[in-house]
Amino acid sequence: MSDHTTSRRLTLAAYNIEWFDGLFDKQDQLIRDDELCGRSHRGPQVTRREQAGAIRDVIAHIEPDLLAIVEAPNDGQRSKRSTIKALEAFAATYGLRQRRALHGFSSPTHQEIALLYDPDRLSAVHDPIGAVLDEAAAAQIPPLEAMRLAQGEAMQPFPGAPRFDGVCPWRPMAGEPTMLAAFSRPPLEAAIEDLASGRRFRLIGAHLKSQNPGRYPADGEGEALQAVQLRHLGQCVWLRARISEHLAAGEDVAVLGDFNEMLGEPPPIPALGCTGLDLIVGAAAAQLALDPDSSPPPQGFSPRVDFAMLSPDLARFGAPEWRFWSPLSAPSITQALHAASDHLPVSVTLTLPAAPAY
Repeated sequence: MSDHTTSRRLTLAAYNIEWFDGLFDKQDQLIRDDELCGRSHRGPQVTRREQAGAIRDVIAHIEPDLLAIVEAPNDGQRSKRSTIKALEAFAATYGLRQRRALHGFSSPTHQEIALLYDPDRLSAVHDPIGAVLDEAAAAQIPPLEAMRLAQGEAMQPFPGAPRFDGVCPWRPMAGEPTMLAAFSRPPLEAAIEDLASGRRFRLIGAHLKSQNPGRYPADGEGEALQAVQLRHLGQCVWLRARISEHLAAGEDVAVLGDFNEMLGEPPPIPALGCTGLDLIVGAAAAQLALDPDSSPPPQGFSPRVDFAMLSPDLARFGAPEWRFWSPLSAPSITQALHAASDHLPVSVTLTLPAAPAY
């Protein structure tokens, strides 16, 4: 039997879409007019009509079955806005097959994490795990330890990493004070099933806190830098702990999003010997696979901090094909990439069996 009857391709992608929220009104309807979009404040002079069309063009070119959107349209009780309504309105306007949206916990910011996917190919359910901890509850729990995770040790005694909309106690290494990590944009945890193959896996969409000290002023440049690096590292420790839980349970996991760290950066704590991104990726048998192409983006785009990662079994099984959608690798959508966002999308395509094995 030929390969095309026994397998199918499944493409997962991640895209940080700058000022996507500015393309929707208070009723979550898409605005396509000739007013300049939010990107024009510090980027190219692009209208809302042009940015919306460019986003459509990029998605149509990538053709993902599932797109993890970072900086998705706003959501929340106070704003009376709905990320899901906005994204599904966008998909309906342009007739996208990726017409179903999934959103997790609302963010206090105007930047959400969401999925846009093809419901004819996948099912996706928001499925957060872990206990919700406040500061009082966190004080009763042994902290996650970056050094132990960096050394690849089994997770320390801990009733599972906490749910991402609470707080998480952590410390860089034994003997140091415990700190509390918190996400301003809680990662989106989803249970995904490929409908044709029956293959199930976990998906985590993430947008970690920036390491830019200018955004988090403190008393002195050195203190500011250390403070934001520790905030970022704490989020990385928490995320890696969740990934380790899934791997220990024998679950496949894909991790997509904006990690606000480039490959090859120096460790924020020299004694740790690795960066936050290194912690997330892991090592040895628990190491996640990610795009081996580390080429930097061309001028006009943010540094490459966006990645798609796969657990070892999912990567070995799916024979992944990675793409970093740069104007250099996709010249036909150069104009759309520049108009759509300051970030560039990433994707990975897996080859899955067409039917589950019995």
